[in-house]
Amino acid sequence: RVDRLLGEGGMGRIYLATQLELDRPVALKVLRRELTQDAVFAANFQRESRLMAQIRTADVVQVYAAGIHD
Repeated sequence: RVDRLLGEGGMGRIYLATQLELDRPVALKVLRRELTQDAVFAANFQRESRLMAQIRTADVVQVYAAGIHD
């Protein structure tokens, strides 16, 4: 569930959301459509998401899921 807008920047918007299945707050990053239609950007985004998901430290937010959806 998307609860409210947290911020906006050059790549898109970040929302405070709730992952309903686990009842926990999460940040939801929504990229600008034109960025997701760029094959190079999309590949880089997927690669960086996988790398970020491997980091486990209190100083970095944890990645739960990443992908490009309609």
